Amino acid sequence: MSLNVVADWRVLRRFFKYLKPYTKQLTVFVLVIAIGSLAPIFIPYFLKVIVDEVLPAKDFEMLIHILLLWSGVILVQAGTAFAVDYLREFLSSKIAMDIRTDIFSHLLELPVTYFKDNNFGEILHKLDGEVNEIEGVFTSELFRLLQSAILLSGILVMITLLSAKLLLLIVISVPLFILTFSYFKPRYERQTENIHKTVSDVLHFFTDRLKKVSLIKVFHGYTAERLTLKQKINAQIDSRLARARTSSTFTFLSTFLVASASMLILFIGGREVLAGAMTIGTLIAAYQYLVRFFFPLADLVESQMDFVRVNVSMRRILEILDTPVENQNTQVPSWNGPGTVAFQNVTFCYKQNTILNNISLELETGKKYALVGHSGAGKTTMLELIFRFNNPDTGCITYNGSDIATFDLEAWRQSVAFVTQEKHLLDESIRYNILYGTNSPNHVSNQSPNGLTFDTAHLILSTSLMEDLDKNSQKVSGGEAQRIALARAVMKNADIILLDEATSAIDSISEKQVLSYLGDVWKNKTVITVSHRMSTLKFMDEVVCLDKGAIVERGTYEQLALNNGLGWRLIGDQLMETPRDEESNVHKLDTE
Repeated sequence: MSLNVVADWRVLRRFFKYLKPYTKQLTVFVLVIAIGSLAPIFIPYFLKVIVDEVLPAKDFEMLIHILLLWSGVILVQAGTAFAVDYLREFLSSKIAMDIRTDIFSHLLELPVTYFKDNNFGEILHKLDGEVNEIEGVFTSELFRLLQSAILLSGILVMITLLSAKLLLLIVISVPLFILTFSYFKPRYERQTENIHKTVSDVLHFFTDRLKKVSLIKVFHGYTAERLTLKQKINAQIDSRLARARTSSTFTFLSTFLVASASMLILFIGGREVLAGAMTIGTLIAAYQYLVRFFFPLADLVESQMDFVRVNVSMRRILEILDTPVENQNTQVPSWNGPGTVAFQNVTFCYKQNTILNNISLELETGKKYALVGHSGAGKTTMLELIFRFNNPDTGCITYNGSDIATFDLEAWRQSVAFVTQEKHLLDESIRYNILYGTNSPNHVSNQSPNGLTFDTAHLILSTSLMEDLDKNSQKVSGGEAQRIALARAVMKNADIILLDEATSAIDSISEKQVLSYLGDVWKNKTVITVSHRMSTLKFMDEVVCLDKGAIVERGTYEQLALNNGLGWRLIGDQLMETPRDEESNVHKLDTE
């Protein structure tokens, strides 16, 4: 057995687990296929009896008996066809659902870097298109395979009983089918892989451009996008036509072999009849059997092409399922309440670029910290390391003296709230999004399991948001989206709060009001924010300035202003006010 066959079988075998929950239905399915496949084997024999015995003897009663038996066979075929169609739809739908569920669940547990490094369109195509390809492999293709195998076995028995010479013709022709398939299989497999890549590329193009349609309008990119789409679709068409040429050539040769075999049957059988060595009824039955043999044989060989295509889809799906998930440490965290987060000689690199270089920093409980620095200085990376989206290459991050890498990942993340500037809202209601992650049943109440209610978070929301909590979150503005995200972080009631430009879309006056309120709500929490806005930094207990992955300055907002170093140069020219020009009434909250 070749290495490719072994590899293909191993891939196929890994998907057999999706059959186990439906063993009973599958057993019935196979039995029904067997009955439905064996039933038509008797029809050519009925013809032989009618031609050789009934008609010469003019036995009308025997003719009625045979026709009744024939009718019974037709009823069995019709009944099994109905059962096969129903069971095939049931099994294919259930198996596809299970595969998609496994892929989606696995994707959710993959590191964030996986989604940065892989084409979104390709991921989506594997989740949907590739599953569609294999949806019928254990049902439609299984039906085709079993039906053909049973038919071939039954026909071989009947032909053996009728004519040894015609059986020899089958023995000679079968290897020709197999050799033909073996010749075209590698090329067909490569072309199928190429088609899947071009389909993924087009799907990624659509998802990317439709998300950025405003950019296309702003820069009048209509012509460029049409040309790009045309190139991608033409590449897809070319790859499909290449596979079609291979498939059509294989089908042509298979059909030619079937037609040639049929003519040889009539030639050999006709000579036997003329020589008196075979009856006409036997020739008719043998021809029927042999034609029925070659068509399922061709069907069986062609189904292997379908299995090649499906095997490509299976391998592409396994690329996801075989990707290691995030490190799930089994040690349960032992902390109670807020604690101190400490970076101890942390170095982190991404694609051979050093993002953080030997960082040491202690972030105390109950204090609010701001990280500032040029783009690429490592600010967001520090937040991601705390949340454990990534892990340090050297050094460690501790919480109350314990390395967070030893904590259970999900339990640790339950204790951390992370809010970014992006509009990370699900296509659901405002209420659903605010309670998301609190494990509130059905997300329909106004209270989370930790006892917090919307009364805790409503001061972050505007009046319009509070009055329409069932409004779809995709219809809110950027500033409203950030208010919802902050309210969600409040309802989570986490010990550590990470904010990455989380108020960048909120106007300065409202931002001060929101931050003042959050300062009270999170007074016993560890708050770490990335921001360069003065209105945000004034609320911070300490500002930490990073440059090229290292801490170059730290202190209060006032201290940075007095030092006039890099930190102040990054933020000090935003307003022409001094650090002491504090706004009055910052505790009055926006209710517009």
